[in-house]
Amino acid sequence: MTPISLVIMNHNLQAQRCVFRDREAIQRNLIIDCREEDAERMLQTIRLIELFLRFHADVNKRCSSGKTALHLATTDDTLEVAKLLLDNGASVDTPGQDGKSPLFHCIPSSLLVANLLLERGAKIHLPDHEGVTPLALILRANDLNILQIVLNHHEFVVTTDGEDFAGAVLMAAIDASALPTATFLLEERYATVTHQNANRETAMHRAILKHDAAMTHLLRRFDVNAQVLSLCTTTGETCLHYAAQYSSPGELRHLLAFYSQWQDGGDHQEVFPDEAVLLNGVDSTGRTALFLAGTATSDLRDEKTRLLMDAGVRLLSSDTIIEITTAYTSSSPQLAFPTAVQTCLNYWLAECAEKCAEDVRTFCLAYLSVIASSHQRQRQVSYEVLTILLSSGHSVDTMPLLWSLPFDRVTMSALLGNLRVFGRQQGNSLVLALHRELFDAWTL
Repeated sequence: MTPISLVIMNHNLQAQRCVFRDREAIQRNLIIDCREEDAERMLQTIRLIELFLRFHADVNKRCSSGKTALHLATTDDTLEVAKLLLDNGASVDTPGQDGKSPLFHCIPSSLLVANLLLERGAKIHLPDHEGVTPLALILRANDLNILQIVLNHHEFVVTTDGEDFAGAVLMAAIDASALPTATFLLEERYATVTHQNANRETAMHRAILKHDAAMTHLLRRFDVNAQVLSLCTTTGETCLHYAAQYSSPGELRHLLAFYSQWQDGGDHQEVFPDEAVLLNGVDSTGRTALFLAGTATSDLRDEKTRLLMDAGVRLLSSDTIIEITTAYTSSSPQLAFPTAVQTCLNYWLAECAEKCAEDVRTFCLAYLSVIASSHQRQRQVSYEVLTILLSSGHSVDTMPLLWSLPFDRVTMSALLGNLRVFGRQQGNSLVLALHRELFDAWTL
């Protein structure tokens, strides 16, 4: 322990003496009893430290636990001591043995010293050895007093990612499920619900990802114009894309109602595209929210896809229903299902095969038979080999090749008819939805 540290520790111990010295006197008037003594003690402490500094004491010398004198001067009783240390070269961010800077020790009770350290450039994002930062500690405690001080010093500061600081705090509060902190930031207008991080996620995106129903409710309350609905991440995902993948059916229902609420607003229609466009937006890979929900492995998939279909969300983007393929040479254009359709068929028929492999085998054989009967069947494909593979119980393994086979316009109706029959036979709403969208696109 350094001499300066011993002086500060003695000061802190003396400050506590009143509490235990005479309980009856303290109960009468604690402040008046100790005020004069506190002033004398502070003056004595300051003089001792100034004496040590005059003889070149190292203000940043660590004790055996790795703490500097500034670590010990982080109560509001030692504000003047902290000022003296900083004025004489004390490092504001020196970590202790646990990696904690002096600012950590100000949370949650030492508002004055915290304000001083922040004025002198203390780093709010400096982690300790466990990866916890002072800001994270504030959010854990929902300490709005310290947070107010932090915001006063960082209101116009951007993060290393170029993100607005108050907005970054809002995102951190959501990740920490710090509802009181998020409420404070929005009520005091330090941040808005339309703030986006470096990945262009909004606060609503993060709340959905965290499965935080209380937080999503809060964000909807502060988004009176439902602006968040039209905002996308860097990968083109809206809040609905996130909800389709990560939320519960209940939260998805609330979000879908939020779309309807926006639609009912009337005067918002000049700002945003119509509801159908918002609901059926695609990400950067062309996937809709229903596609993401329908190809997920969650036990909640059926309930979520039903909600999305009832709301009018499409399975496929309108411009990728059927594509012309050039994979095979032919005298006339050939058609093929795009990757999204093939993905759906592979996924859902594999599931059906687990329950009734014979039904899937029959459907695949009928599908192959229709293509093989075409006048423009591909000579490069051995339909006989495919038939053998399907008949011998390898339907699931053969399906990816089956869906990639090109077909002509004559066979299209028959293929869709077989798909409709299979969907009805299995009672599979997703297969039937796929059929409807393919049929509608084909008959336009």
